[in-house]
Amino acid sequence: MVETGVQTCALPLCALANGDSGAFAEELAALCELGLPVRAVLDMARLESEQLELAVEAAIDAGAAGLQTSNGFGPACHADQILALKQLIRKRCAIKAAGGIHSLSHAGDLLLAGARSEEHTSELQSQPDL
Repeated sequence: MVETGVQTCALPLCALANGDSGAFAEELAALCELGLPVRAVLDMARLESEQLELAVEAAIDAGAAGLQTSNGFGPACHADQILALKQLIRKRCAIKAAGGIHSLSHAGDLLLAGARSEEHTSELQSQPDL
């Protein structure tokens, strides 16, 4: 799925880890105020449940058009992560799955769970038959 004009940004997750959702939200809000659609990159594998809830609420309040599960360099994204995000988001923004997506069946599972798009690894992208 091609997403025209969406800017993806990594955020100061260390602020969330220290319980400072305000700093996280302020930086994201400043980016959203530029007028471009922004997708906030979460690092779900490293966030506790409470931190994830804070990150989702802060990102949506700041105006993020979407949330991405990770930067793609950590553990593989799983359908249960998408389901957790879907429950927290409650149809208020889009979900992009990223990280460790090596097969069409894995990509399909993530889409069925609620992701609107996914970031494939180069291995999957380079297979012309897929």
